[in-house]
Amino acid sequence: MRSAHSTLLMLTTVAACYDGRAVDSFAPLPGAPYEESGVMEDAESTSSSSGGEASSEATSGGAEEDGVMGTSSGEETGEGSTGATTGAGELTPCERCGCHAWSARLPAPQGLRGVDVTALPDGGVLVTTTTDAGLRLYRFATDGALQWSHEFTGQVANARAVAMGAVYVMIAGTVTGPLDVLAEGEGGGADGFVIQFDSKKGVQAWGHRFGDAADQRVGDIAVTGCNQDLTGCTLQLAGVHDGTLGLGAEEGSGETSVFYSRMDALAWDPGAAQTWRIASEPTDDEEMPALATTVDGTTTLVATVVDEDPGDIVLRRVDVEGAVLRERRFMLPGEQRATSAAEAGDSLWISGYVHASTDLGAGPFGGDVGATFIAVMGADGAARASQTVPGRLPTRQALAVTASGTVVMTGSTQAKIDLGGGVLEFKGGRDVMIARHDAAGGFLCGALYGDADVQEGLAAASYGARSFVLARVAGAIDFGEALQTVETELVLAAFDG
Repeated sequence: MRSAHSTLLMLTTVAACYDGRAVDSFAPLPGAPYEESGVMEDAESTSSSSGGEASSEATSGGAEEDGVMGTSSGEETGEGSTGATTGAGELTPCERCGCHAWSARLPAPQGLRGVDVTALPDGGVLVTTTTDAGLRLYRFATDGALQWSHEFTGQVANARAVAMGAVYVMIAGTVTGPLDVLAEGEGGGADGFVIQFDSKKGVQAWGHRFGDAADQRVGDIAVTGCNQDLTGCTLQLAGVHDGTLGLGAEEGSGETSVFYSRMDALAWDPGAAQTWRIASEPTDDEEMPALATTVDGTTTLVATVVDEDPGDIVLRRVDVEGAVLRERRFMLPGEQRATSAAEAGDSLWISGYVHASTDLGAGPFGGDVGATFIAVMGADGAARASQTVPGRLPTRQALAVTASGTVVMTGSTQAKIDLGGGVLEFKGGRDVMIARHDAAGGFLCGALYGDADVQEGLAAASYGARSFVLARVAGAIDFGEALQTVETELVLAAFDG
């Protein structure tokens, strides 16, 4: 293990807030009534406790009308346009949209494959990057100061991290060869891995890899159920695998499957893992399953399955014991892909992209050229609202939920867009998009950041009253203190509220 090269930090205490402007949200949606999507035929999908299912239904109130996110009665505005959902006009700008706290710059290394941002309980943040050279970790303090960084040499396809208690983080992902923080695998191919890290000291506690000669790829990680002494923590993994996974009981004849696995987070015991699978076909690392969790430990798996062309989105919601509460498979015309997910109150947010026109249940969207979308689902899996995000977004939107239940979304656009509060003027090249909605999908505020060069929003995270957005930036960007990059860099911005 060696320390990564130092980063240039730029800190600010400027509270650069959005201007507040009230707009309507969730106008009634025209279009055909909802028809039930196809039913999953997986024998494992039997719902367990009626008490758990009833509990989910009890919290599914809220948005009684379906609507289209982005519908607005406001006039066109430029950068920094904002709005408040009906009844939220008393919120201060920081409560509504977040006020810039600080920004930090770190290198955008060659061969960057993926990034992840993990908000930590102490107000700090962990940035995880995967490159052609290996895995890199950067730990920032609550004031934006870099506390430590590490680089692990090897072959990593992707990595995601999650906080476990006040000290530890769990990192999971896919290795395609040696990685110096892990023991050598036995089988070859792509393997899954899990590492436990002390985030305060930057010291590894343990690390394990799993899989055989076929491919086993981890797409997401979650930890739920932790007590103050870290007892009761449940580690959850989701991904796609061929061959023998090495977690829990093996099933089938090695055909490709989406998998979901859960086990005690403190004792690595893969044989004791509870694992189930959904038939699929190989997918790339951009189409890995996502996990969305609630504060009570309920988890929803959001996955793309392509066992039948052209590909469907599957939702499975499980309780704290891993019993399936609800499930839904959208067997619809066209090709759908889910890429990100987040739970906000009783709403499940998903983002992804479609080829051809489709309808998740809240109205048609998409088209012949395809589209990126965001959608809000109720606790029963039915779509409350959906919206195409215009501007040809080549990267997925990243989602994060704040403590107040608002949803932070970031991505990038190559054209002017309207996220709900009026048209945001495009500055050229590619601009970072940041928007906030309430849990049900009502627009709160949004802005584009950048110049005529290329800027992309890559990841978002939130804990308590602080949210983070990570962007890849060439040229100039201003989240609250103007930054001018010498070459392409990663910029981490922290927002309060």
